[in-house]
Amino acid sequence: MRSPDGTAWIPEPLASVEQRVPSRFIGPGDVYCSRIPHLVTTILGSCVAICLYDPELGIGGMNHFVLPFHPNGEAPSTRHGDHATATLIRRLSTLGADPSRLHAKIFGGSVMLIGRNDQNPSSSLNVGARNVALSRALLAERGIPIKRECVLEPSGLMIKMLTSSGDVWVRKVGTASFSAKSREASPS
Repeated sequence: MRSPDGTAWIPEPLASVEQRVPSRFIGPGDVYCSRIPHLVTTILGSCVAICLYDPELGIGGMNHFVLPFHPNGEAPSTRHGDHATATLIRRLSTLGADPSRLHAKIFGGSVMLIGRNDQNPSSSLNVGARNVALSRALLAERGIPIKRECVLEPSGLMIKMLTSSGDVWVRKVGTASFSAKSREASPS
């Protein structure tokens, strides 16, 4: 949405979006993409959600993964970041999104099981930091810029993504209101 003078982008209020757009809740291991506007919601602790959006076509989607990699000998699953991210990109491409145009936003990776100040991704106990590190690495490998992130918080998050605009609203678990973590302003 543009301001009255047509120059600045103003995020649409979440309540307005919730009234006019179908909603979808995804849980751990889910991947959801849509060419039609949907408000996708998930709740994260040490898990991570990657939100991808093609701004030219208005196609977006989100994954929600639990662990960075699937263990050796186990079948690939979207509960693991490596497979969930590849699946998200593949499904968006199938809908017509161009991987070279995708923008990313990442959320989650809360430090929940160990000291709040220990964000060392190499710590085997810090699943959240490992999930965030993997997200950043996978997106960098594919040349997908991260436009926003809210990661490594001391509490869980509820996020809502509007697939058609890439906008994401964030609420820390235990608080009452969402804040807009919106896309960057578009040029005039």
